[in-house]
Amino acid sequence: MSPLIDRMLQPSMSIRFQFLFVALLLMLAAPIVLPDALVGLVLPALFTVLVLTALATVAESRRTLIVGLVLALPAIVIHWIAPVGQVSLAGEISGDLFLIWVTIAILHHVVRSERVTTDVLFAVASVYLLLALIWAMAYGIADGIQPGTLRYPEVLLGLADDPSTRGLYTYFSFVTLTTLGYGDITPVSDAGRLLAMLEATLGQLFLVIIVARLVGMHSAQGMARMRE
Repeated sequence: MSPLIDRMLQPSMSIRFQFLFVALLLMLAAPIVLPDALVGLVLPALFTVLVLTALATVAESRRTLIVGLVLALPAIVIHWIAPVGQVSLAGEISGDLFLIWVTIAILHHVVRSERVTTDVLFAVASVYLLLALIWAMAYGIADGIQPGTLRYPEVLLGLADDPSTRGLYTYFSFVTLTTLGYGDITPVSDAGRLLAMLEATLGQLFLVIIVARLVGMHSAQGMARMRE
């Protein structure tokens, strides 16, 4: 393997998940905080940065790099060629598949870890944000297949073709993942209700399981230090 590929596949262990965490925050915040006129222009660039950062984070071998590229390239291309301000159904599906693969790879890294480090903590935080983004895109897919999957307040009606719709999916995803349940946006189709149920359940299971895992790892570290 060439030195160049070695450098690509082995990013600094102390900062790689921190970069991914920041890229996820930017991707999630952009549709909500940016003016509507800029969202459609900025999202493809942010998505590309997120994809490349995720690849650099989880591609620990040539095989995983190739798999990641196969999943990532269609998503990047579709995001760039889609009309400005419009959410492409194919782009959402391909992007979601890539993010699911990244999430599984990061969880595998966390499970294999034997010590609670900054790297592991940022990996866990990144997975939580990834879950929110995966479901936000899933709501977009469901709404694209069956318009009217989500019911919005009257003040937001008529925004179906507006770039800010992505922000609504993201907002609803976080409200559901954290089980806040404000009730201002509600799922009205069977697919929407099923996605909301799965997200709320998975969000709670993730927190419970990952906290137990981290506490167990920390306790094992403490016992190991006492025996030394």
